[in-house]
Amino acid sequence: MGDNQIFYIFIFVIIGAIYGYAEENFILGDEYEKGITTNGATLVGADGHEIKLLECKNATDVSYADVITFIRADHADKNAYTPNYQCGDFAESVQHNAEVNGINCGIVVIDGINHACNVFNTTDRGLVFVDCTHGYGSGSFGESWDSTVNIEVGKQYKPRPIKSCDAAYDSMGVVTSYEIYW
Repeated sequence: MGDNQIFYIFIFVIIGAIYGYAEENFILGDEYEKGITTNGATLVGADGHEIKLLECKNATDVSYADVITFIRADHADKNAYTPNYQCGDFAESVQHNAEVNGINCGIVVIDGINHACNVFNTTDRGLVFVDCTHGYGSGSFGESWDSTVNIEVGKQYKPRPIKSCDAAYDSMGVVTSYEIYW
């Protein structure tokens, strides 16, 4: 085999690898999507679609105040919780919206309560967990279902509303483990 043939085979292999990567991670200029695999299974939304993380090259970690400002302005929490749109779908919407708005955001998969929410690595407070799932609290939350939550193995998962109000969320149960996907 001549040097030219080896060179062309090498180029073909590289192009094939890039093409395979492009199919797996849908490339959109400075953005790409990648699926989430947890415990050997692909994370899917309530309607069966594959939950994907959107990664935007311009997204960065921001302050806690910036995260709260974004969450208050974001409208993912206004979506109805239905048999076809549940916690993973809410988390995917928030994650995509944050990335498009230049804010790094991940998705957290929580075992023990079978739930998903979001995580931000803030520049001033470190990891901050945010849950915008509509429909699992008690009381009246007015316009917003946005909440923060401490996630610790062996502890109750009990969101706290971001908006000041007299209502409180119910505990969703005990966290047995969790995984963060960026």
